[in-house]
Amino acid sequence: MLFTHAQFEDETNGVEAGITQMLERMQTGRWKVFPHLTQWLEEFELYHRKDGLIVKLNDDLISASRYAYMMRRFATTPKKPRVEEPEFYIPYDGRQTDNAWMA
Repeated sequence: MLFTHAQFEDETNGVEAGITQMLERMQTGRWKVFPHLTQWLEEFELYHRKDGLIVKLNDDLISASRYAYMMRRFATTPKKPRVEEPEFYIPYDGRQTDNAWMA
């Protein structure tokens, strides 16, 4: 959960701006939708304009994607946990050894 509702950096949340930017990224290969996401793709096919305005009907998945797109500036990649090696760890270097406990 974030501390604010979904909005662009300029504090707007226009549908037109979000859809335009998502479409531009799809056309340039920077926004990809996997083929198994059939419900999302069905919504995308139904997306249209009437009298110059986007018809917002049955667009729940696309709207959720648009909200995520608007808030991408807060996205982070998870850090890999640091695995500490035990003190007794001796890496095997491939040489023959006569230590029974390493056999």
